Amino acid sequence: MNIVYALELIFGLGLVCGLAPYLLAVIMPSWRWLVVCAVLVAGGFAYLWIHEWILQGSPGYKSDRTGLGPAIVAFATAGFVVGVAVRATSLWLAWAHWRRTSLYLNFAGFAAVIGVFAIPYLWSVWLLRPVSAQCATARFALQIGGAQLRVPASPLFNIYLGRDVVADAYYLGLVPSLRALCSRTNAGRRTVRATNIALELGYNHAMPQTTCADVERVMGAHACESLALIQHGKIDETDYPISADVFAPDEIKFGQFGARRSTYEDATNRADTALYPEFFRSSHLLANGTPVTFACRKIKAGHFCRAAYPWRDGAHLYYTFDASPDDVVAKGLRVDARVRDLFGAMLTTP
Repeated sequence: MNIVYALELIFGLGLVCGLAPYLLAVIMPSWRWLVVCAVLVAGGFAYLWIHEWILQGSPGYKSDRTGLGPAIVAFATAGFVVGVAVRATSLWLAWAHWRRTSLYLNFAGFAAVIGVFAIPYLWSVWLLRPVSAQCATARFALQIGGAQLRVPASPLFNIYLGRDVVADAYYLGLVPSLRALCSRTNAGRRTVRATNIALELGYNHAMPQTTCADVERVMGAHACESLALIQHGKIDETDYPISADVFAPDEIKFGQFGARRSTYEDATNRADTALYPEFFRSSHLLANGTPVTFACRKIKAGHFCRAAYPWRDGAHLYYTFDASPDDVVAKGLRVDARVRDLFGAMLTTP
């Protein structure tokens, strides 16, 4: 929405819907009148909001597409609340013999009604302003375990710099989060220690707006061939993972991140069988001599599987994918190759 148009709309709604409730409170001649007015009118507004809340929870509820109904009530409510606060302050000033100041406050206080809506809107516009060109094209230098990677500033990634998935998360698809990471890393020129790099393909809200250039920057020249399938919820028809992570197992909280140290160890120890009761071992051996192992559970379309294992220099890989029951190992290895190639291309250490 155009900023000028939005501000004009806020000012217009404030003037039309908020002025009368504001004046109703401001013209109260005494504390007693103000209290009675506040109780009666607040009760009316409470009824309107409770009624709207009940309607929204009712089956078959359809909101007003324009949103003007709730907006009108919101501006009227704000006008009255601000009016009560201004009148209470002006009555106190009059009692303290500041009558002229009290009069000025009654006239000027209406600006606060506009500010209640304009200031948060302008703040959100400021937070969502475009990042700099250097930030938009940055490649973040991240150290995970003993491995060092350069990760592009792509909305396909979430980057975690600590153990907590909320406080330590940077979602590169969100402008404020991307800007914060650019600030912390000097647009990728400063190396920082990370705990997890998460690639989200299957459940990424930014995927519908992703272009071929975006995915090729992250996943290579052939990724565009699969983009349409991924965007239409058919990632299971590709050899790309639903999600994939590089993480430092000693620096994360497994209950928050959902990853495992090693699905081969899970299979050996029969761990985590409640959620993933079936294990499939492949013939592909890792550097430590153990086979790539997939832990799976049945879903309507077949199997939902995951794999985790030590990758290099203390960093582990973890990824998930869907497969038909007779194709778990074959598809798992194809997905594994994609994941290793994808993150391997970001490595900056031999």
